[in-house]
Amino acid sequence: LEAEVQENTTNAEAWRILGQLYQENDMDEFAMIAFKNANEADPYDLESLLCLGISCTNELDEKEAQRCF
Repeated sequence: LEAEVQENTTNAEAWRILGQLYQENDMDEFAMIAFKNANEADPYDLESLLCLGISCTNELDEKEAQRCF
C-alpha cells in the first residue's frame, strides 16, 4: 500500500486502507496523515472522515475530531 500511494497519490481507497492498518497498529499519527490524504483525494469518502475522526479522538485533537464527525 505504501508503494501504491507513493506512485498514485490520488488513490483514496489505498490511503484509507493504509490509514486503517496504521490505526489498528496504534500508529494514529501516521493514520491521520493517511486519512487526510484519502480525504483530499476523495472529499466524499465518509469512511475516511470517520476514521480520521477516530484517530483525532485517540490523539486528543478534539477540534479536528469534531470537524470530521
